Amino acid sequence: MKKWLETSFIISLVLFLLAGSLLVIGQIAGILMQNGELITKSHEIFSKPAFLLSAVAGVISYLLKQTKKQKISAESSEA
Repeated sequence: MKKWLETSFIISLVLFLLAGSLLVIGQIAGILMQNGELITKSHEIFSKPAFLLSAVAGVISYLLKQTKKQKISAESSEA
């Protein structure tokens, strides 16, 4: 389970950083070209996936932290 969570976390982290980067790059390009439509389209296309993937990465991070705490608790109770 832990290995699956770690893999899922890495994938969601990379994807949300990529989506966020594309969002910012699109907005910067819109500013430089003075194209307001490009700025809003960039936001419409990339914001929801970036926010969703960042939430998924956050939840997985929390679950990984909890599995680590359970492992530490199990080891300390054995001693």
